[in-house]
Amino acid sequence: SGSIDSALDAFATLRQLINEQQEADPGAQTEEQARFLISQLLIAGVTFSILLAVVLAVLFNRSTTRRLLVLVQNTERLSSHKELLPAVEGNDEIAHLDHVFHDMAKSLDEAAEYKKELLAIVTHDLRSPLTSVQGSLTLLSVGALGQLPEKAMGVVVLAERNVGRLVSLINDMLDIEKLESGKLEVFPKTVVVEELLERAREAVEDMAKKKEITIEIVETELVMSLDDDRIAQVLINLLSNAIKFSPEQSNITLSSDKIGDQAEYRVTDMGRGVPKEFVETIFERYVQVKGEDSARGRGTGLGLSICKKFVEAHGGTIGVTSEEGQGSTFWFRLPIETQVDSLTHER
Repeated sequence: SGSIDSALDAFATLRQLINEQQEADPGAQTEEQARFLISQLLIAGVTFSILLAVVLAVLFNRSTTRRLLVLVQNTERLSSHKELLPAVEGNDEIAHLDHVFHDMAKSLDEAAEYKKELLAIVTHDLRSPLTSVQGSLTLLSVGALGQLPEKAMGVVVLAERNVGRLVSLINDMLDIEKLESGKLEVFPKTVVVEELLERAREAVEDMAKKKEITIEIVETELVMSLDDDRIAQVLINLLSNAIKFSPEQSNITLSSDKIGDQAEYRVTDMGRGVPKEFVETIFERYVQVKGEDSARGRGTGLGLSICKKFVEAHGGTIGVTSEEGQGSTFWFRLPIETQVDSLTHER
């Protein structure tokens, strides 16, 4: 306390001496005022500079944000197959990136046109003659055009099988393209599910007989709205896969049950099963559990991808439950009450 009082006394004494000096020397007072004015001007200048910097930063950020927003909108438009907004003007990195984006979009459009032309060639110039060749080979293999020697019959049967694989691959590619371009229509109607299951079994009956495989249908009283052609194709694809990878003289079970407001369809086999690392990816395009499957003519890796597309078009989900070496259950669930509008795609 005493030290503070002493300091205050010293400060008062110093201030008194300054005042006396200013009274004795008016010039000193003027100099003090000049210094005060200069300090005020400096403070005002610094404040103005700060405010100007803030304003410029805000304007710059707004301009940058607006230009970046154009990039984001163009990204969304590209994914929705819409026309892009005009290119961003300028010579900076954002403008350069936007111009590169426009060039990329143009390249994608050109690739899409080339893809359409290729699909047209595949459809008209490949599928039709291959189908004709397949029909002729079938007539030869069943002896409709006369009995062939045993060696010749083996060659014809092999050729028929390979041509059949090519036709199947072309059809799968066209189905995938139609689904992804939104040009495939599905038409729901009231369907007796057990009749649908029987239809799928009949489609693969010859294939099952060759391996002496029995396909059992579990009775069901389900009646629901769906596109029977598309869902029948899903069931046929799943049954075909089950037959391919099941041992001879085994059983496959085909069933459907109501679970809440959905119907669950199941194809259960006694085959080799699906490894855990493939459970999540097996429905992606060209994915196969073993690389030699394609070489052995066991598929192209498109069938399950098509199944997924058809099921999702009905608002459903698809999956597999399996343990390697213990068989598999491929299942898909569809809403029992389905809105027609959600199933109809633009032609």
